[in-house]
Amino acid sequence: MASSYNYTQNHVEIQEMDPNVLKEILIYIYWGKAPNIRQMAIKLLAAADMYLLDRLKSMCEDILCSCLTVDNAAETLILGDLHQVQHIKNDAVTFINVAILKEKKVRLSPERGVVV
Repeated sequence: MASSYNYTQNHVEIQEMDPNVLKEILIYIYWGKAPNIRQMAIKLLAAADMYLLDRLKSMCEDILCSCLTVDNAAETLILGDLHQVQHIKNDAVTFINVAILKEKKVRLSPERGVVV
């Protein structure tokens, strides 16, 4: 994400950022809240990491970890690695391991017989 300041027109141009994410960041900076964090946690995490907004980054981490599913666990693990968030990486790996163990348990349960 690049940003530049134009002295002649007195405005800042921020490229490569969704305007809604920027709006949410500004709301967070001014009010300490991010009302749409659940809908844009992934994009907000990236922006919070870039602009060193540690509290917002932590809020995004909590949301992402609480919303882990089989469908998004691998993507969340990659996201945690990309933004160097050990908490997300640990939770995603644990979630994936538990999901694998549950799957194996179902496949090998005595009631169902051994499924290969």
